[in-house]
Amino acid sequence: MTRWMVALLALAGGGAQAAGWTQPAGDLYVKVWGRSLIGKGVYTADGDVKELPELFVDEALSVYGELGLVEGLTLLVAGTPIGFARYGDESTTYVGPLSLGLRAGLPVGQTRLALAVTAGEAPDVGEEVLGTGQAEGVDFVYVPTVATRFATAALEVGQPLSFGWLAATGGLRLSGRTGLDPVIIGSAQLGWQTTPTVQLDFHLNLHEPMGEVEVTNVAGAGQTRYLGVGIGVSWWFSPAWALAGGFEGVAYAASNAATPTLSLGLEHRGSLW
Repeated sequence: MTRWMVALLALAGGGAQAAGWTQPAGDLYVKVWGRSLIGKGVYTADGDVKELPELFVDEALSVYGELGLVEGLTLLVAGTPIGFARYGDESTTYVGPLSLGLRAGLPVGQTRLALAVTAGEAPDVGEEVLGTGQAEGVDFVYVPTVATRFATAALEVGQPLSFGWLAATGGLRLSGRTGLDPVIIGSAQLGWQTTPTVQLDFHLNLHEPMGEVEVTNVAGAGQTRYLGVGIGVSWWFSPAWALAGGFEGVAYAASNAATPTLSLGLEHRGSLW
């Protein structure tokens, strides 16, 4: 198994509008997708890849939405309302992080600048130990979700290109749970409008805690570190609907699953008023 073939549990909820862009007043964008993790590999707290004694499975349904409230201000909704995790003979359903936020935009010529602020909670539904042991001599635990309240603030910039777009974000996430340090978050995305109905995007996602990662949790919940890399594709088979797929990996990680993440979903764009 190569270092690149590692899963991101914090799937990026890509949108019809990239970072920096706001939705026009009344316009709506929604994406609903499922993602799948199946494997036996784990990134330890030290960043090494080890093999687990049992197979794990993690399936989740996630949603991301944007609604233009007024010109330059967009409501953001994101979350994982249900997931299923299994390690060996033990299994559980869980609820992942759920959040609400706002994006305030300020166009500067063609460049789009924005401030995005979100807050939310990961409930304790499904926070249970499904497995413990050693992976090639390294202690590990499998806990599919970690309950906490959190808040995030990020600066965003977007730039239209002749063939697509370029977008980036940088910010900070704070958690209300003891043992979870503040996290530097960031992303970069290069989008390509290959045809009038097909979009490709290549993206990076940074999750860098301002403290040590000491516990190896296979699920990547809690204190984890990674630089994610991925590719997404959207096929707009009608003006309002698209099929979306994605493949995620990482350049490096600590305390996370070591198997590819695959996703498949639907996108919708329309207007409420």
